[in-house]
Amino acid sequence: MSSSSQVRQAVANRYGRVLFEMACDENVLGATLKDVKTLTDLLSSDESEWKILTNPTISREEQEQVITSLSRALSLKDLTTRFLQVLSFNGRLSYLYEVLKVFYLVHEEAMGKVSGTIETARSLKKDEIQSLEKKLSQEMEKEVTLTELVNPELLGGAILRVSAVMVDASVGSRLSKLKTVMMKG
Repeated sequence: MSSSSQVRQAVANRYGRVLFEMACDENVLGATLKDVKTLTDLLSSDESEWKILTNPTISREEQEQVITSLSRALSLKDLTTRFLQVLSFNGRLSYLYEVLKVFYLVHEEAMGKVSGTIETARSLKKDEIQSLEKKLSQEMEKEVTLTELVNPELLGGAILRVSAVMVDASVGSRLSKLKTVMMKG
């Protein structure tokens, strides 16, 4: 991960968690979750409009006016509007999509759910994925949902990523480790 993407992720983590904590503290988690979905859908459908708003040449006052208009048009709750204003004031509005993703992840964790990915060389059967999800759910004591990624470049095996855990059991990884051992000895 590059330095700039690490910074983006750190900023997104900080702001996403703060939004979640504020929503809990103000007892508006359900409404905030709805606003987050609305904003995520908006960003996904019309990214070009959002890039215009986050353009550094647009003044904070203009951003503030657009945020106010947007909040009214989308019927966003007060907390969400204030949060967008803070992002604007701090020059972090361009991070919004990542912030919203973190909010979702934190919410899912709080609800006892985690999601992850399983990367394999070939597509797995539905029952294989369900079995793995069940075993992981028991082990982690949380509901685990996996998204399958097929990567034909993997020789075999799998790479599993759930929360902050990554297990690389791919053939390529094992061959690389074997090569290192053979070079030493």
